[in-house]
Amino acid sequence: MQKRYATVCLILLLIIGTLLLVRPMIFPCLISIVVTYLFNPLVVKFEEYRIPRLYSVIFIILVLLMIFVLAVTFVLPIVYVQITSILNFLVSKAPSLNLKVIPSVLEFLNIKTEDGLLDHLSESLAKNYGDYISYFVNAFDITSNFIIQVLSSSFSLIHTVSLVVITPVMFFYVLRDWPLIVTKVSELVPVPYREKVADYFSKVDFIVSNYLKGQANVCIFMMIFYSVGLSIIGLKHSVAIGILSGALTFIPYIGPLLYTIIGFLSAVTQFSGWFESTAILILFGVGQLMDANILVPLLIGKKVHIHPAVIILGVTVCASYFGFMGILLFVPIIAIFYVSVECITDKYLKSEFYRNG
Repeated sequence: MQKRYATVCLILLLIIGTLLLVRPMIFPCLISIVVTYLFNPLVVKFEEYRIPRLYSVIFIILVLLMIFVLAVTFVLPIVYVQITSILNFLVSKAPSLNLKVIPSVLEFLNIKTEDGLLDHLSESLAKNYGDYISYFVNAFDITSNFIIQVLSSSFSLIHTVSLVVITPVMFFYVLRDWPLIVTKVSELVPVPYREKVADYFSKVDFIVSNYLKGQANVCIFMMIFYSVGLSIIGLKHSVAIGILSGALTFIPYIGPLLYTIIGFLSAVTQFSGWFESTAILILFGVGQLMDANILVPLLIGKKVHIHPAVIILGVTVCASYFGFMGILLFVPIIAIFYVSVECITDKYLKSEFYRNG
């Protein structure tokens, strides 16, 4: 028995040592695995139509690259213009916000900015955005400044380079060889525990997949709803803000609060009266009621048995410890935690201690 425990401890030490040595590669590998998990069902669908897996993977990567370029070129700069204009508006109305509230929000998201960075970007955007041609020239510069600031909060230069360069390559190979990877990892599990481990991860997969599928449909619907509604009201950049609002719907409770604040403050900075600002608040309120009472029960339903309090706690903890990346990865973290607690509780209820004391 002691020999067995010594072997387990040695294996754990080797794993920890290896993780420390390849620390810069952990995050790209993690992102590659998560994205592969999301797109593997699509590859399987392509394979059902006798399309080779390699061609399916290449097609998906090209489509994702195209979407990324379009988002960087059109959506992200517009959203960033709006956010910086809101920040400048707030600072002009209440200068104390520049010293207290705004740095606190950036610190909560693990975003470190140099002194005067927001003012510099705002001036640059105000000068260049009016010209349609110069907008495209400066879009990549604006976006790269923002992305570098976000990434530099949690990663060194090496980590940033590995994220940008290595992650797409890792994603290609992981998605291409995903069935082989799953098989090899399954073979490493001791034979007596394979059934239990398979059952555990099947529960995690059930929660994550159903939640993601349902939330993806909800996000797409809300993107269309908010874009159309904001366009009718007459808000500038309505499509970009509608897409951002629909995407933030993915983050429970925190997301709706963020896009409601952004939309309302965008209206306050644009319109002189309160009618349009109130209309936008009503629009977002109706959208959230539709989300909570119609779309979520219809598209997600009772398949995901996670209490809202657990989701709120999970999002808060993930954001506190891991910042922006924690918000993106909160779903699998919550699923693993929830299933683990469920397994421990089930084992406790079947134990001799519970039955006999």
